[in-house]
This record gives sequence, C-alpha cells and structure tokens, in this order.
Amino acid sequence: MMRSLLMAVGVFLGAALATLPGLAGAAETRIYVAAQGNDKWSGSLTAPNANASDGPVATLVRAQALARASKQASSSNAPGGPVRVLIGPGTYELAAPLIFTAADSGTAAAPVSYEALTAGTVTVSGGVRLNQRSLARAGQPAMFDLPPVAANTWRGGGQLFVNGERATLARQPKAGKTWFVQRSVPLDAEPEAQRGHQAFAPSVDALAWLIGLSAAERSRAIVQLLHSWNTSQHHIADVAAATGVVRLTPPSKWAFLSTGPSQRWYVENVPSALTARGEWIATDTDVRYLPTSAQAAQPLEAVLPMLERLVVIRGDAAAGQWVDYLTFRGINFAHTRYLTPAEGFVDPQAAIGVGAAIEVDGARHLTIDQCSFSRTGSYGIWLRRSVTDSHISGSDLHDLGGGGIQVGIARAAANDAQPTARNTIQNNSVSDTGRVFPGAVGIWIGQAYDVAVSNNLIYDTTYTGISIGWTWGFGPAASGRHTISSNLLVNIGGGQLSDQGGIYTLGALSGTVISGNVIRSVRAYPAYGPGPAGGAWGIYNDEGTSGVVVENNIVVGTDSGAYHLNKGRAIIVRNNLFADGTTGEVRLSQRDSSAPQATLDGNILISKVGQPFNALATAPNLTYARNQVSGADAALPLDLTKCGAGCEASAATVTAHVGPKALVFTGLDAVTTARLAATVAAAGLQRDERTADKAAMVRTPPTADIAAPLPLVIDLDGTRLGSQPAGLRYSPVGDTTAITLVENKQAPGGRCLQFNDSASMPNRYDPHAFAALNHESGVTTDTFAILIDADTDFIHEWRDNSQPYLIGPSLRITSAGISVNGKQVAPALVGQWMQLRMTAALGAVAGTWSLDVNLPRRATQTITGLRAVSPQWRRLNYVGYISNAALTSSLCLASMSLTNKSGQN
Repeated sequence: MMRSLLMAVGVFLGAALATLPGLAGAAETRIYVAAQGNDKWSGSLTAPNANASDGPVATLVRAQALARASKQASSSNAPGGPVRVLIGPGTYELAAPLIFTAADSGTAAAPVSYEALTAGTVTVSGGVRLNQRSLARAGQPAMFDLPPVAANTWRGGGQLFVNGERATLARQPKAGKTWFVQRSVPLDAEPEAQRGHQAFAPSVDALAWLIGLSAAERSRAIVQLLHSWNTSQHHIADVAAATGVVRLTPPSKWAFLSTGPSQRWYVENVPSALTARGEWIATDTDVRYLPTSAQAAQPLEAVLPMLERLVVIRGDAAAGQWVDYLTFRGINFAHTRYLTPAEGFVDPQAAIGVGAAIEVDGARHLTIDQCSFSRTGSYGIWLRRSVTDSHISGSDLHDLGGGGIQVGIARAAANDAQPTARNTIQNNSVSDTGRVFPGAVGIWIGQAYDVAVSNNLIYDTTYTGISIGWTWGFGPAASGRHTISSNLLVNIGGGQLSDQGGIYTLGALSGTVISGNVIRSVRAYPAYGPGPAGGAWGIYNDEGTSGVVVENNIVVGTDSGAYHLNKGRAIIVRNNLFADGTTGEVRLSQRDSSAPQATLDGNILISKVGQPFNALATAPNLTYARNQVSGADAALPLDLTKCGAGCEASAATVTAHVGPKALVFTGLDAVTTARLAATVAAAGLQRDERTADKAAMVRTPPTADIAAPLPLVIDLDGTRLGSQPAGLRYSPVGDTTAITLVENKQAPGGRCLQFNDSASMPNRYDPHAFAALNHESGVTTDTFAILIDADTDFIHEWRDNSQPYLIGPSLRITSAGISVNGKQVAPALVGQWMQLRMTAALGAVAGTWSLDVNLPRRATQTITGLRAVSPQWRRLNYVGYISNAALTSSLCLASMSLTNKSGQN
C-alpha cells in the first residue's frame, strides 16, 4: 500500500514539476486522458491515485479546456512550453464535434498536441453503441434501441457498423445489382434546357415494386442514381402506375440516359426492403439488422454514427485569428454520419463539399500524423479555406463514405489574399473509398497552391485516385505549382464509374509536376465504352489543363489507355512508360486553337493494339519526339504514322504480376531499365506497411451489372412542337432551330423531326442527332420514315464504341437515290414520305444486313446481303442521323425506332 502511494505521489510530482518553467523538462505541460478518468480530476496523472482523489480526465472536451487554460495562463505570465494531451487506450465517444479556435493555438517553440499514448489504441468516435434488445431468430432481424434523435432523422438514411463492418442500408434491388432507366420522359413543366431531367420510365419489375410501397415508405425512400462519373440522391415525387413513369426530386443534373443506355439506379432506406443478410434500417422506434450467417444468434456490437464531423478547426484568417501549431498523432477517428438531405443531393463531380471527419479553416502548421480515419459517412480530412504549411503524414484512411483527403475548395478568387497553400500529404494510405459517394476521389486538390502529394498508397477506389485543379476551361485559376510524386495507385475505379483517371487534372495549373508515380489497373464501368462519357485512363488532363509537366510515370493496365488529353495547353509529357492499355495508349479528345497542345518526348509506349494513338492525337495537335513504341503484344501490325518521325519501333515488353510493384521490364537498355526499376521502388509508402502492400494486390473488378438491350423509341406525339424529343443527342448542342419538331400532316403521326441544314453550319456533318445503344448480340431492326428535298444529303449509320470506331450498316440518301457502300440500291423520291427498315444480326455472325424500302404506290423493295462498312464490326453502340448537305436543305424524320431481339444469332 505504501509503495503504491509513494509511486502515485512520484508520478504526481513529476507531472507537476514538468509544468514549472526553469526546471529540467519543465517547459512541457502534460494532460492525461483515460477511459477510467474523471473530469473533476486535474489530468496531471496517467492513472487514478491510490485514494481516487486525482488522476486523468475522462473526456477530450475537458482535456481541451485544460490545454486552453494552460496556454492562457502561460501567455498571461511567463512564456509556456509545449502542451501535450496524452490519451490512454479506449474509445471516446463525442456528443458534439471538438471545435478548435485561435485560443487552442500553440507556437513553433510550444506547440499543442493531442496524442495517443500508444498509437492506434485510441478511437475518437462520433457514434453511439446501441443496446441490443433482441437476437435475430428465424429470419427476423436483431433489434436495437434507438438513441434519442429528432423526428424524421432517419428519413435521410445514415450508416451502421456491426462488429466493425459497414452494414448495407436496406435496398432494392440488392447489393451488387441495379435497375436500369428504360426511357427518359420529358415533362411539359420542365424548362427547355432541362427537359428529361425529372422523370423516367423504369422496368416493369421496378415499377411494380414501387407501386407496392406504402405512402409512408415511399416518403422515406432514397433513390440512388448513377451517372457516368458521379451519383445523385433523390426522393420520389410521384409514381404514375397508369403511364409507368417515376418522377424524382430534385431533378437530375443531366437528362436520363444522356451518358449511355445503362443508367443504373436503386432504392434504399425502405423498411420492407430489409430482406438480405447484412442489411439494416432505422425506424422511428428502433434499429433493425439482419445478421450475416457468421453473426447469427449471437450478441452484436452495433455502432450508429451520430455526428457528421469529429473535429472542426475554425480559425479566421481574415481577422488574423489563426489556429497555429496544433498536432493530432496516433489517433483513430471513426464513425461519422451522412444523411441525405430532404432536398436530395446532386453531386457535380468528386463528391466535393460533402464534409469530412476533420474540417479545417484558417490554420497554419497543423499536423495530422500516424492517425487513421475509417467508417465515415463522407471524407476523412478536409483542409478547406486558408490552411497553410500543414502536414498529413503516416496516416491510414479506409472504409470511407467519400474519399480520403480534400485540400482547398471548388471555387476561389484568383487574387485570394489568404489561399490554402504549402501543404504536404505524404506517406499515407487511402483505400476502400466511395461507400456512400462512389464519385469521391482518394485525394482531391481544388483551389490551392503548392500542395505536395508524395509517397502515398491509394488503392481500391470507386473513382479517380488523385484529382487536381478545378477550374473549367482556360479561365483564371486559383490553383497551381503542385507536386504529385512517387505515389502508388492500384485498382483505381473498380469498374464502378467512368470518365476517370488514376491522376486527373482540370484547368490551369501552372508549375505543376506529376512525376514518378506508378499507376496499376484503372478500370471503368464498361457499358459506356472508352469515351467521352466512358473510359478510364492512367493520367487524364481534362479540359483546360495547362502548364503541367507529366514525367517519369509508369502506367500499366488501363481500360482506355495510359494518357488522355481533353483540350489543353503547354503540357509536357516526357520519359514516361505507358503500357498494356486495352485501347491505344494516347488519346486526344478535343482540338484547341493552340498547337501543339502537348509535347510527348522520350516516352516508352507498349501497345496491345496496332494503333497506339487515337484520331486526333497527331500533328499539329500534339508534337512527338524520341518516343519508343512497341507492338510486341499487339494483335495487329504497329502503325506509327500519327507519330511520324517522333517515334521509333521498339521491342520493349512489360510483365505485370498481381503484386502492386511486381513489374518486369525487358527489351530496353540497361540505363532505362534501371531508371524504371528505381521509379517503381520509390513509389508508395516509405514505411513498414506490408499489410497495406498485400491488400493492394492488383485485382479484376467484379462483373458489372449491365442493362439488357434498350430500344430506341422517339416520342414525337408527347414532345412539344419547336423542341427536341428525348432519346437523342443533338449537334449543334442547344440549337433547337437546326433540329426541331414540326407539324406535318402528311407525316406518319402528323409530326416529324426537321433537320435544317445550310452552308453556315460549323461542320459538314451538322446538324446531326445520335443515340447511344447497347445492342451486343441478337438481331436489331431499325425503322424510320424520311422526307427529303432536292439538296438533301442524309447519312444513317450504325457504329460500335471501339477506338477508332467500326462502322456497321450505313446508307446515304440523296435525290439521286439510296446508296450503300457507294452503290445505289434503290431510288429516292423528293417531297414524298419514304419508309425504310434495316435489319442486322450482331455478335459472332454479324457482317451482312438487309434493307426494306417502301415508296408510295410501289411494292416494298428488299435488298439482302449488304455488307457492313467495317468487316470486324460486331455490336451497335451508336446510331446517327446526319444531314451532310453543303447547301441549304431540309429533311424530316418520323416513326424512328430500333429494337433488339436476343437469341436469334
């Protein structure tokens, strides 16, 4: 007893002496927190003393108050030393976020820190452990008591974690499956520019399920809508059983089916959907969970997140009230919540703005080191406005509702006096992102300057790995001079969304260098093809990217090639290795007035296809010099004509294994081989992280859920005259005079879609309309009626979505007749309605097609054995209606439809 008392006194005196200036070690103040502590105690002891009169405090709130008081006392007397809040093992549940202001600041000589006594043993949680009311039996859910919440809270969904695993919010159809939009339905009440954004026709089974919901269930249902590169969350405004139409609120950002025929959606947060193991739902009275088979008939630990944020650092840079020299070290931050707002949420891209477990404004010299962030509803960390000279290092971010780390904001003035700048993100691991927002990214950098992102491991994401910039086009930007170096990115995209990159840039980024990164396996949702709405690239310089150097990177194994430029300026791409893309390695999507847009110098390209460069990726758009191109693994002979004298053939190969760094290079000189090996060795975590490396093994994405072949039905009767019907996309975009719906009493149905061509059109092929389709097999039948004038030059064409695309059935109609492959096959009548039907088999037996021509007062003419333009053509992903006249001309289309019957080939 005496020995215990003497030890406790010794600890107390040691801690007390540490707070006294002028004594050895006295500059440092230590405040201890422990699960067995008491907020009435001083916090100066690591454990309770013998008579339980003093010891550590119990909460971080009390520790913060003591730390703040210590700093205030030292500023009032003599300068104080560092203040360390040392936290013992345990879980510390917060009732509200911890808010830090300038009053919590330290200095360079005397920082303030919050540290785990032993890294990884402390969890700061925004959740509540639920009391289990009953076990799950006979297919019935386990029941938990609901903590006190405001009425209707759980109409927003939320998250639940059971035995440490994220549960699935009750949904239909079940996880891994989706429904598909069948048809966009424009509404008369919609503005012209937003027609087709609110209502759609679901499949028969989806409509039946929705009709079967009670009014109460329908009011709390959340519709998750997946687009190409993002998702959105909606509520059900109406389900019309008679017309088979669902109307959502808020409207979608894009018209339904505008990015492709496999537009996925599902419904969650409906109690009657609680039917699959691992699902949960919160009602007004309880929380219900259906255990997995491994969890059945046993007590469960369920944590329900209640806070959107755990830590808010709130300085005021404009007023000079900074939060300075604050550190968090060795702490696990977990269990944050995201609730779908009553007004829904439409993500523009990257799930920017959805919040984070730690949010920071007006801070300098912030350090987050050796922490973890997991089980979140949104992002892990967000350095927002006016955050400078701060560091995020050695931390692990996983199981994230959004992404890992955000730096900056989406919009900021280029002359901002206090921008977010000079921050470092180094040696962190980010994985398993997008559990709530699939469009979130691993590390996002918006309007900010001088951000260094190095030696991070990013893997198993649902969208882009690192995203930088965020000024559309070439307008003034408040971002630049970033260094993105030696990061290892593996399994990016996971086949979930499209139009993405391992590293993605947007807008002017003068002085930015992307170097020494290793990018493995970037995979998109496959139903949209390689672009523009689809695609997955290693490095993607999107619209307006300028002033960027891309050098010494290694990209291996992508869906759409290693490098994609979509209209940029002053870009240098040098000394990279680009290999094993499913399509060509270099793609340019848009021309720009500046030429060249980018210079490719000294790169090594190892192509799986004979054409490593897409159609626009040639001079004067791009400049090539000293590139080596290998076709050793290509199925077709290598074609280097687009590269000209800037490329020479090479025998280089790369063998890629499942290990994230398991790349073997052959056929190169010794110096180049050594340089590539050094780049691989330097990429990723430079700390002992064998577990993360093992978790980052290259994997094939799961088989995607893809829509059955959709028909094309253009509803002229239900479309307002003078507008454009849903189901097609139009060019020139937004010009409703070039293609417009008109009344025509002689047309089938009394209406037709009129194409008004002239020499003033920007392109010979304008105006034109097209539709994206997903007909892969079976037999497709295409019908339309057409009225031409003497100057009509009309092209109707089927294509696939390969790069470059292959053309299937194609015909041309002029006053001279109907021709196929340059040969006239039938006459054409000016000023009289003609009916045409095209029929073609797809898949393995594709190649020939037939045409039926029905002219007024004539027998139907059938022409068989017509050949596809491209002998290798097999599938229908695009159908175009093109007015190709060079003069003023008008043609009209009616009765337009395409249908597919499977199993006929």
